[in-house]
Amino acid sequence: MKITAEAAELSILRRRKALARLAIDGALLAPARDGRSHGVFTKGDRRRRALAKLSNEEVHLLLAEGVIARAAFAGTYRLSGPGHAFRARDAADFMPWRAQHGVLVERQVMNDAGVFRPVRGADPGGPFARLQRVAEGDFFAAREVAAARTLWEDWTKSQRGLIAGSNWTAPPRGSASRGPGGAQETAANGAIDA
Repeated sequence: MKITAEAAELSILRRRKALARLAIDGALLAPARDGRSHGVFTKGDRRRRALAKLSNEEVHLLLAEGVIARAAFAGTYRLSGPGHAFRARDAADFMPWRAQHGVLVERQVMNDAGVFRPVRGADPGGPFARLQRVAEGDFFAAREVAAARTLWEDWTKSQRGLIAGSNWTAPPRGSASRGPGGAQETAANGAIDA
């Protein structure tokens, strides 16, 4: 079966419409009476007309992409967390990646010349504000800092042992003869340029 560009575009538009309707509080994606499609129903009420319809293939595709997740009722689906982020990205006109994490607000700011200009930024109460509060306080506990310091000291000592712990006067290990005597001679011979 060959899918035309128009059919693919209609499918995308149908999915966008269905996801927009599914974002309404309490909406569920449930099988339609005919069994060949699914519909978005307000509060899962299948007695009413569906707000949007999707084919079974489109539902399986959205489920595979993680945009929808199974709901409490058998055979029904709801918008998942990644689905809400997808909707926010799709609806954003500016900085879609940032819009999926929270509301962007626009404010007027005065520059040095006294001219007002619009700027956009994160909502002060969003997830970035929670990260900022973590940064203001102590990020690591005192015991974590002490453990890191001990680990660093042990690592430094172990690395120092590679140089300071070498015995250049010791005979080479093994019983087979290898030419010049020890590691000291090998190092001296390696420095000769001729």
